[in-house]
Amino acid sequence: MSVAILALSARALLRGWRALVIAGLALIPVAVAVGQRVAGEAEPEDAYADLLGGLLIPTVTAFVALILAASAISDDRDDGTILQLVATTVSRTGIVAAKVLAAWASAMLALVPALIACAIVALGTEVTPAALLWPVAAVAATGLAYSGAFVWIALRTRRAIAVGAAYVLLWEGTLATFADGVDRLSVAAYGRAVAAEGVRGVDAPPVGAAVAALVLLAIAAAGVWLGTRALSRVELP
Repeated sequence: MSVAILALSARALLRGWRALVIAGLALIPVAVAVGQRVAGEAEPEDAYADLLGGLLIPTVTAFVALILAASAISDDRDDGTILQLVATTVSRTGIVAAKVLAAWASAMLALVPALIACAIVALGTEVTPAALLWPVAAVAATGLAYSGAFVWIALRTRRAIAVGAAYVLLWEGTLATFADGVDRLSVAAYGRAVAAEGVRGVDAPPVGAAVAALVLLAIAAAGVWLGTRALSRVELP
């Protein structure tokens, strides 16, 4: 993998309109946490668990990763840089892995501070290390899985954001959330399983945090592998 590709991609992803959109998305759960705190209608830990399992992990993390992962490929398609990349000595696997990690690292710069702010607002003085560390691990692992999957989708279609958004809204947001047993086929469900290790009340499948983290890492690795195949076969740019 080329560190230079990773660094240049990450720098490009956090410029212009994308930085504003990502910041706006990351602020949504913070604003919801503030509203919950002011309303005081639920116990702090319950409100925090609902925020993690219902908004931050399955929706905000997914859309932030989608925008960044799709842009990591579409930007290079649009300006022809991707042709230069595949002509270098860097392997196609290295190129795809660099794009996935660039999208993931950029997403974490927005999501982790938002998560910490949500915990502080929702829990106040009741914040514990477990209530921070496990959700951060969940967001990190889930974001990596989404980044791998969405980079692959971006290499297969120019409508990656539309396809990814349909997946998030129709599958993660509805079927995989409300249909019994289907949640094991959901990326976000495994993220919630990691978060549930440190936050009681997060709705998650009965899977241990270690197993859930391994599944998310496997999804990210599969995204890199499939992306490598797509980069070798797809007509560019």
